Amino acid sequence: VVLGHLPHGSQLGALLSAAESAQISFKDLSIGPKGGSFVIPLLNVPDLPRVRKYLLSQVPALELHEGHSLVSVVGDRLATTAEPLIRFLSALLDSGAAPMLSIGTPLRLSAVIHRSCADAAQRALHKLFVSGDSA
Repeated sequence: VVLGHLPHGSQLGALLSAAESAQISFKDLSIGPKGGSFVIPLLNVPDLPRVRKYLLSQVPALELHEGHSLVSVVGDRLATTAEPLIRFLSALLDSGAAPMLSIGTPLRLSAVIHRSCADAAQRALHKLFVSGDSA
């Protein structure tokens, strides 16, 4: 995935128009008046250099960071208390994966991490949440 940062919320319209023209979609878009972040899944982006160049030509202040992966845990009631998110983040940090963006919803906990940490992070999260082994 590509992690994006929009420094000013007032640029959201320009960003969405550019995304529509480039035929890309966002995941976990969260933008307020002071800016925000989003993830671009690369599964349907065959020419990232072209898309990057186009987006930056339309929204020059946009920041796009490559070399990341998105890891997630999916289940019911994941955000009803802070405990699952604490365990999720702890497992990531223990595996060597420092989250650059964390997302929590009632059904999903996700984090954008460096791509080189993805395998270890997936194993740690599976061990903790699926196998039930906290050791």
